Amino acid sequence: MNGKLMGAMGGVFLCLTVVAYAQTLTQVGFVTANAPALGVKVQGNYLYFAEPGSPSGVFRSVDVSDPANPVALASFATPGLIIDVWVQETFQGAFAFLGMADNEAGIRVMDVSNPPVPIPFGGMEPMTTEHPYPPEFISIV
Repeated sequence: MNGKLMGAMGGVFLCLTVVAYAQTLTQVGFVTANAPALGVKVQGNYLYFAEPGSPSGVFRSVDVSDPANPVALASFATPGLIIDVWVQETFQGAFAFLGMADNEAGIRVMDVSNPPVPIPFGGMEPMTTEHPYPPEFISIV
């Protein structure tokens, strides 16, 4: 993002920019969230994050090509709480990997090649029902 830093704080999503040093951050724009933003990730000109909800979570995409005027693009309800988001571009497109909690523990995958229209792509349940714990974080290697 050419020197721009994105961050989340409380129930409001903030877009921040680095002015000179990391100690001098200035808010330049924001998108209001319905709940604290979780798993905030930036991929190109798009920002992705999750909102906890009841009984489900929400996956959101935002166009941040103009940080002073970010545009909320999509909200997609998921069957469970999302605790982390990871976005990866591949030769097949761009995908968001969602770390799920609660009864939907595991990973869900969204095709975000067209950020205004995220499409469910697949997923994976926990490998064992004995310890169906959600992933602590997601990292693609």
